[in-house]
Amino acid sequence: MSEIDTTLSRSLVYKEFKRDPGPCPLCGRALHQSSQSYVVATRQGSQISDSFIIGGNFGWYCPHCPTVVINPKQVSDLLGHGKSDWVIGPEFAVIGIVDWDSIPPENEDIPLGDDNNPIPLIEFTTIPNEDVLDPNRLTGSSKSGSRKKRPKPPRSKAKRGKKKRKRRRN
Repeated sequence: MSEIDTTLSRSLVYKEFKRDPGPCPLCGRALHQSSQSYVVATRQGSQISDSFIIGGNFGWYCPHCPTVVINPKQVSDLLGHGKSDWVIGPEFAVIGIVDWDSIPPENEDIPLGDDNNPIPLIEFTTIPNEDVLDPNRLTGSSKSGSRKKRPKPPRSKAKRGKKKRKRRRN
């Protein structure tokens, strides 16, 4: 297995899966699971509820391109085990990895996140779905070079059935 360079800024892909996420959604190569410390922010409505550092092995890293795949169900399950005084919103985002090695020795006794010792964060970027490889391209489809159209996500119930009408000006 190739060594995973966790100091690289990585593109994050959320994907639900049972055992492993399959190949890298960007380059098609094998992903490797790695236990890291992640910064996770939660939200209730438009308000950021809280942010946490969570250790876990829910990240699958590509050693060939700067991509990480995270199963949002696993993160959600971990957040469900929080302390009762934590303000955990129903929505969350994995912000990035904590780079413990970059904390200077003279700051090791200062609380992490203090003004004099900010959290050394290697931020993730998210990837729009159209940039993720079509699984048929990885395995080879019966029609060479063809890509299936992705189905449009369903509209929310609030928007369903009501179309905006243009007002006519006199």
